[in-house]
Amino acid sequence: MFNTIRKKADVIILIAAGVLIIVGLAILSSASSMASMKKYDYSYFFILQQMKNIGLGLIAFLAARFAPVKWIKKFSYVFLIISAILLIMIFTPLAGGYGTASRWLEIGGFHFQPSETLKITFILAMAAFLSNKKLDTKNDWKQGFIPFLGAAGLISVLLYLQPTTSMIVIVMGAACIMYFVHGMNWKFIFVILGLVAIAGSFLMNGYRSDRIAVFKGANNDVRGKSYHSVQAEKAIISGGTFGVGYGQSTVKNRLPAVENDSIFAVMAEEFGFVGSMLFISLYAVIVMAGFLGSLDAKTEFGKLGIIGLSSIIGLQSLMNIAAISGAMPLTGVPLPFVSYGGTAIIIAIASIGLLINFLKNA
Repeated sequence: MFNTIRKKADVIILIAAGVLIIVGLAILSSASSMASMKKYDYSYFFILQQMKNIGLGLIAFLAARFAPVKWIKKFSYVFLIISAILLIMIFTPLAGGYGTASRWLEIGGFHFQPSETLKITFILAMAAFLSNKKLDTKNDWKQGFIPFLGAAGLISVLLYLQPTTSMIVIVMGAACIMYFVHGMNWKFIFVILGLVAIAGSFLMNGYRSDRIAVFKGANNDVRGKSYHSVQAEKAIISGGTFGVGYGQSTVKNRLPAVENDSIFAVMAEEFGFVGSMLFISLYAVIVMAGFLGSLDAKTEFGKLGIIGLSSIIGLQSLMNIAAISGAMPLTGVPLPFVSYGGTAIIIAIASIGLLINFLKNA
């Protein structure tokens, strides 16, 4: 079975992602109708916008799928620098967001989220850096580890200032997986673990500490800070084994961000445990196919690019589902291919194009 997945990784990933997008549209249609009516006096606003975003995503998919891999590698640092500049621009009057978070650029009525492009360009740049044959990135501190930490630290600071801690975990987690697969010196691993522990203790303040308190059960204000978690838990529990049926969710009318971060809870209520496991397995298939397919990559850049892109999809889906299921504190990360969004869905679909391109040509 594993050998078949390895040989047909590109086809399997394409099918799994396609099913997720189609199922995602159906779930979004059910989850967002009431919220759409309340906000826009029109039940189909979110679903129609999502279809437009998917259309743009397909264009991005084709561009990523057929772009020459050697060009992608050659300009990977340029792409990262542009993404970093765009991320810095969110601290200007062009920025927009919710509450204290500024995560979007608003240009000509178009909303753009720089962190979404940065997570892909950072992975590509790291793949290019680690695969540089002129550098001993596996063992040399000055040539490999310190530059890696410097780039990771700078990007993490920019993401922290938005703030979006969940994106830091996803991007840096994927980068560390790439470095590990590449063959980092064991001493580097201990340094990374130590830095993660230090960074974790530093980050646990403000709204992050509140979310941890809710997660631990220290804050039982079900109408306040615990409201989101409680409603999501009710939705999942009420789904039982086979769910209450498509379109029959009742908790979706009370869930915050029901069309975005909370959409898995609606899916779990309507399709139950069995449906949820089948749904989650599609993400697992993409990650497994990516990792197995990377074994046949022609170049180190291609192998690391495949590993990094697969890890991004896996970590982001895991974080969203785990947070909504109560297995970890709540995060603001969307569910790939399913949650409503502009930049997020476009970049997710484009990443599949890159994956298939690398599997076929890198």
